[in-house]
Amino acid sequence: MKRHTTLRIVIGFYALLLSACAGADTVKNTLPPDSVAGMNELIKGNDRYQRGCYPQALEHFFKALERFAASDHMAGSAMSMNNIGNVYRAVSDLDSALLFYEEAYISYMDLKNNDGALQSLSNKAAALIDVNRLEDADHELARSEKIAAGNRKPFGPLLRNQGVLLLKKGDFPRAQSLLDTALKNTEPHNLPEFASVNFALGTLMAKTDRPDEAIRHFEAALSADQSSSYYRGTPDDLAAIGSVHYSRGNAKQAVGFFKRAAKIYALIRNKPKIDALWDLLVEASQKAGMNIDLTEFFVERWTRGEASEIPCR
Repeated sequence: MKRHTTLRIVIGFYALLLSACAGADTVKNTLPPDSVAGMNELIKGNDRYQRGCYPQALEHFFKALERFAASDHMAGSAMSMNNIGNVYRAVSDLDSALLFYEEAYISYMDLKNNDGALQSLSNKAAALIDVNRLEDADHELARSEKIAAGNRKPFGPLLRNQGVLLLKKGDFPRAQSLLDTALKNTEPHNLPEFASVNFALGTLMAKTDRPDEAIRHFEAALSADQSSSYYRGTPDDLAAIGSVHYSRGNAKQAVGFFKRAAKIYALIRNKPKIDALWDLLVEASQKAGMNIDLTEFFVERWTRGEASEIPCR
């Protein structure tokens, strides 16, 4: 459906590095400079990834991988490969994404890091769900369940992906049960995962004709994505809210959300998403009797890269 978690893991790992640096000089001197440099590249890459700047994110993640490989820092290498997989998933290069997720999973298992292994397999399953390879996704989720069996607390991303898979299969009651459980096991400060679960629940509510609940969940996803400056997720949330309003006959409200989404898509130059949204925006604006000429002007201009402040510059 959408999204993958990187920021929380990166911040946690960076905190570990900082705590090591805060110790005695002997500890400070044993920390490989390449590992510190690799972590800095991960931070930069994640910032670009959040903004939807995928070529730049990929460049930083590869630099991070090279730094961690040079210092034989296996945990950093695994994290870098997982994040590289995320970028390839975002740009619809499925084969590359699956390759990097699997390698990250193997590395995490070698480190006996179950959380990392679960995250990589969860991302791999999500990538397969994206393209409706549901049987393959089932296989990856089954692998994940074996690892998660020993956990005291349910692993939120696994529950979320199981719920999304059932949603795609049309098993709405079981999907809702899993997604509700995923939401209960997701901390609100874990913004990427909180947004993902709410977006999935919003989609479920929209499909089962519960528009008020759908809007509530989409708005929760929007708030989380705005707080984390997730440029890729924010317009998806806006477009989803607009679609629910439009389905209820509220064309004027829908136009407002569609316009906001289209402008962000244009700024990050996501032409496929603009193309998918534009006909609906035109149709809704005609029904509402609203002029969208100025929106069209900015969308065309920004899609060509003619903006004073471009997120990926």
